Amino acid sequence: HNPPAWLRGRQQVLLLTIWATTCFLVTSFYLDQFRISAIMFFFPILLMSSFRLTTLTLIAVCSYATLGYLLVLMLVLEQRPLEVSLSVEGLQWIIFAATTCSVVISGSAVSSAQRELTRISAGLRESARNAREQAIRDELTGLFNRRQILDVLQQQKALADSGDYSFVVCYLDLDHFKRINDTHGHSMGDEVLVRASELMRLSVRDADY
Repeated sequence: HNPPAWLRGRQQVLLLTIWATTCFLVTSFYLDQFRISAIMFFFPILLMSSFRLTTLTLIAVCSYATLGYLLVLMLVLEQRPLEVSLSVEGLQWIIFAATTCSVVISGSAVSSAQRELTRISAGLRESARNAREQAIRDELTGLFNRRQILDVLQQQKALADSGDYSFVVCYLDLDHFKRINDTHGHSMGDEVLVRASELMRLSVRDADY
């Protein structure tokens, strides 16, 4: 079973983000005074990926980056204590953690907005489809209404006039329908129309109108 395209895309973004975060952590271990420059390249990648990841996944990635960066600083202080400043590195980590949290907040807000826009767009498409169906179909029977049938007839006639093509119009009349309405009421007449429509729908091909 293959996952849907949106899920595969999200998984790819997650893998690329983890790979980029790992590369950032490894690189920052060897960049002493230039470590801040690696951070500048890391945040744009994290911000772009935040638009595609879920909130929980984004929190997990940012936690991995923050704790991983802290581990890198501890290793640097342990192996090269004379080459780095504890206060400077600590301040940089605080800035890094705070910026990462802001990315989580902004990314979550954008993801929520995207989901809401997707929901609204789907609702609008469904409303448009329903409005079109209501415009071309009879509300009681669900069959095409007079205006739509006339449009279909014009299309079929145009096809017939343009080449070797023909079509047939079948006209039906329900006998004694007025008597049904007068004797049993209009609600029963509606039931007769619905049932007759179902029988006609079952009696034609999918290509027929």
